[in-house]
Amino acid sequence: MSDFESALRGHDWYYAYSDDNSYWSRGVSQARSLNIMHNKLSCPYSMGKLQSWVFKMTKDTFSEDKPGEWYRKPREKYAAPTQEKDLLSPEEYNDISDWFKKNR
Repeated sequence: MSDFESALRGHDWYYAYSDDNSYWSRGVSQARSLNIMHNKLSCPYSMGKLQSWVFKMTKDTFSEDKPGEWYRKPREKYAAPTQEKDLLSPEEYNDISDWFKKNR
């Protein structure tokens, strides 16, 4: 379980945007490994939810500046928006944290 948590936290979630094939290849390999661990552990949370958990993307730390465009508070100048569906409630964040703690 701790290996899965460490792998999630250490994963380059944005590898697909890399122009460098070695970074892209490493990211693809890491993503495959994460999916294997995810399935073996019967993790009840989607990889999308886990990504939001890694980045602590909770609705109470974001605000909607324009309809459908959510930014972390305080908004940084060059930050990209996210969608509300990609934000966790504080309760969901705690549930995921508790799942990792209980299954160590």
